Amino acid sequence: RLAEGGDLQAWLHTPAAGKGVAMARPDTPAGVEVVGDAHVMLSIAEECGLRQVLSGAFGEEAGDALVGLAIHQAAEGRPLYLAGDWLSERALPEGMRGRKVSVAEVYGLMTRVGSDHGGRELFFREWIRRSGAAGALLCDTTSISTYSENLERAEWGHNRDGDDLPQVNISLAATADGLPLWFRMIPGSIPDVSTLRVSAELLRDLGMGAVAYSLDRGFHSAANVRDLLDAGDGFVVGIPMSLKKARELVKSKRAALASPKRSFSLNGRVMRHAKAAWDIQMPDKTSRCIEAHVFLDQARQADRVGRFEQAVFALEDKAARETFETRAEAVGWLAGNARGMAGCFAVETRGGTVSVVRKPRAVASATAGMGY
Repeated sequence: RLAEGGDLQAWLHTPAAGKGVAMARPDTPAGVEVVGDAHVMLSIAEECGLRQVLSGAFGEEAGDALVGLAIHQAAEGRPLYLAGDWLSERALPEGMRGRKVSVAEVYGLMTRVGSDHGGRELFFREWIRRSGAAGALLCDTTSISTYSENLERAEWGHNRDGDDLPQVNISLAATADGLPLWFRMIPGSIPDVSTLRVSAELLRDLGMGAVAYSLDRGFHSAANVRDLLDAGDGFVVGIPMSLKKARELVKSKRAALASPKRSFSLNGRVMRHAKAAWDIQMPDKTSRCIEAHVFLDQARQADRVGRFEQAVFALEDKAARETFETRAEAVGWLAGNARGMAGCFAVETRGGTVSVVRKPRAVASATAGMGY
């Protein structure tokens, strides 16, 4: 059940988890070691080979300390400086709870491992080999904003969270069933798209065969798709609904997606799916036909449309309480209050009265792609 996404912490507190494992009560007396959570995760680390691979790459002492820190992170998800005391209460090998995970040394350990480029490459190469995976799925990058002044790769770039901070970007490769294989930290100023080809080459150099890409719509452009097709690697990339071709495709599949025959269940949500052809014009003027997939989440659609229309009604009511002397004054009010929804309203002058009114067709157009 854990392998299928179960909650480790919840499982550790069930009676079934105690079979063959000495579980400790929350009020464990001082000097009594906790066995349950540590035993489970140490067994996982040894059975999958993680402990052996870390020791081979960074040495037994550092490797064991890293396993101990990983166990603490998996169980607690709290800062590393808190790991030492927590690990000291667990029934683990001494190297996993010794001085290297203490407050005085834990960040020194992480600095040494972080600067050990040869050790990290050795770890990734052996971890990929041991996984036996024939291919990897290279996921799009995620960005982490930071206040730190000591991260060399923290740079100013396009901050998707809107934070006024430098950031680092991280790219992850995993097997098709989700086992993490490799990651790469990238300076925050480098655009996502430019990292793809380099990341794939680095993975192949580490011994990975086939590489496919799982990318969000921020990666999409006609040029990027052409580059991916030229490289011959598999990919899935999201298409922004702002693209006219995407809106036309959704419109063409709306009737098909109205049928329950198109339904399937995903993580407890009912989704609908339709497949279509998508033509790409290549630089040599030839055309490549690839698959497009349109999905509809009706629950999400109803929620988003409902919230959008409620916001429109609220603005309409607010405008009705205003008195506008001129048309320009009403237009200025819309710009300051409606912002992204300004296109859903019009300014009317009737009998000398200036008012802001809703445009039903514009509202329908704005919500047409929601849930798809």
